[in-house]
Amino acid sequence: MQDKCTTLIVDDNLLFRFVLAEMLVDNGFLVIQAGDAAEALACIDNRPGISAVTSDIDMPGELDGIGFARELRDAWPDLPIIMVSGCFEAPPELPDGVPFLPKPVPDRLLVAMLRQMTGSA
Repeated sequence: MQDKCTTLIVDDNLLFRFVLAEMLVDNGFLVIQAGDAAEALACIDNRPGISAVTSDIDMPGELDGIGFARELRDAWPDLPIIMVSGCFEAPPELPDGVPFLPKPVPDRLLVAMLRQMTGSA
């Protein structure tokens, strides 16, 4: 049996994180949650085995989602990242190769993207 994909959800909206986490767990993923970029970076540093990150763009703190995605790309270039936002278009400053999904996030599309990006069944 293949190991479950561990996905880090980063969003300052607790309700959104909870709903997204529940949906991913129901689809066979393990989920870790963080409320901002600083907490997420600490999770990545301290928890080996994170397979993918789904992050909001508009977050409080020193790093918004765009800065967070850039930092992830620099430190972990092979870590799959999916950015989400209430905006309907991807911001042009997203790093290359980072897909964007508008909220509300289409469940089946997110699951399919995560499975494809991580090679999980």
